Amino acid sequence: MTYAVIALLGVLILSALLNYVKLRRLEAVILARSAPEPAQPNDREVTFLKVVESASSQDRITVAQHAFDRLPSSFVLLEKLWALQEEALKMSVPALLKREIVKNMDGAVRLYRRACDVEDIGKADGILAKMGDASVPVAEELRKEEVAFLKMQVKKMSDKVEALKKDRPNSARLLRELERIDSSIDKDRLESLADVKKEYDRVSAHLVETISASDESQTAKHGAAVTQYNLRAIEAHKEAMHLFEEDVRMWKTKDFSTGKGLSEIVDLVGGWDPQYLLPATMSYTNTVFGMMFSKLKDKTQFVMTKAMIEEPRKALEKN
Repeated sequence: MTYAVIALLGVLILSALLNYVKLRRLEAVILARSAPEPAQPNDREVTFLKVVESASSQDRITVAQHAFDRLPSSFVLLEKLWALQEEALKMSVPALLKREIVKNMDGAVRLYRRACDVEDIGKADGILAKMGDASVPVAEELRKEEVAFLKMQVKKMSDKVEALKKDRPNSARLLRELERIDSSIDKDRLESLADVKKEYDRVSAHLVETISASDESQTAKHGAAVTQYNLRAIEAHKEAMHLFEEDVRMWKTKDFSTGKGLSEIVDLVGGWDPQYLLPATMSYTNTVFGMMFSKLKDKTQFVMTKAMIEEPRKALEKN
């Protein structure tokens, strides 16, 4: 899973948490609860609090979490845990770590509301409200990190295209690297980021122009062989897509079949040499493969990727 996907998941999780906070606030209004009296710790809670305070600064949150897990009905320990987590959120730590802090704290609040007495459920509303406020800047940080990652990937693509113009002997390797970088970019996410999408489209168009510049000399050198090679690649991918859609067990279940179906598809789509594929062919073959690969379960993706790497390179049949 790429960082962009992880960051997007973080934004979605925080969005869900914000909605949860709003629901709890509405519940508090409906129940018209009065503000709870400050909690007075009992002897057992006092003991746990002393243990937490005696822990080192690096271990204090872990010890507080352990203490709360031992006594999940204690609002005193929940408050202590949140106070420590709230301080951690103010520190200069990665947004993904902050997301985990909010996520773990949400789990602690949920545990408390299940374990405490009914009349004490509303005590956690104040913590939920503060968690909601803390989630907003974390979500924004995650969004910024995601945008920065996408910009970095597009910049890598641009650098590879420039290298492709100057280093024709290594064009096959550079094209493979370009395909790898391009596949790591979340195209759906780009649609909501106009500036990044504009730069991505510019780089993609530049890539097509760069490859097209060598098409005439390539075709002149190999003649009809290049044309036939591209036609074979297109037909092979078309057939592979048909087989893939027929073998629904391969991509609709976790217990996929790695037998004839998968091997036939790899034979069809694997091994094509990008140095002989024209821009239109590459666009089509990449689209077909991307559509199939995106539907596979994680384990199937691993098996198919390994098989694609091991697939022998298909030779150009020169006349």
